[in-house]
Amino acid sequence: MDDEAGAPAAEGDQTKAIFGQSLLGCLIIIVAIGLLSLLVAGCQKLIGTLEPDPPTAEERAVAQAEAVLAKEKAAASSSSISKVDAFMRCSEAFKAAVADPRSVAFDPLDTTFTTDGNRARFTVGVTAKNRLGLEVNRTAACVFEDGQLTSVEALP
Repeated sequence: MDDEAGAPAAEGDQTKAIFGQSLLGCLIIIVAIGLLSLLVAGCQKLIGTLEPDPPTAEERAVAQAEAVLAKEKAAASSSSISKVDAFMRCSEAFKAAVADPRSVAFDPLDTTFTTDGNRARFTVGVTAKNRLGLEVNRTAACVFEDGQLTSVEALP
């Protein structure tokens, strides 16, 4: 009977051992899956947060300079008159319109030049004597369309 009683006891121990090994194997698999999912999530987060280095000050300055040059080039190509030509033609037209053309003095540091398609507007600071001989400060404003002077006026 010992053999008969011993045999079931050995089978029970063997069953417990197999069950324990299976349980341990399942726990190992669950832990491995959990660790793998954490690793994948961490990699995705790391990859998602990686961004290119921000541009250096020199790279930003170069980009700004290129943008300004492109804007100036576009303005120059869309207008049919240059700033220098606008200054020359506007100053001649303004001098012809005042009472004492010899008293006119233009301030080349006080100028604006804007373009919009084929239309350009040029302004320049002016000092001139009026009909009473008094010196007054004004702004000469000239408008050009398709390179042709269309208006000249003195602004206060």
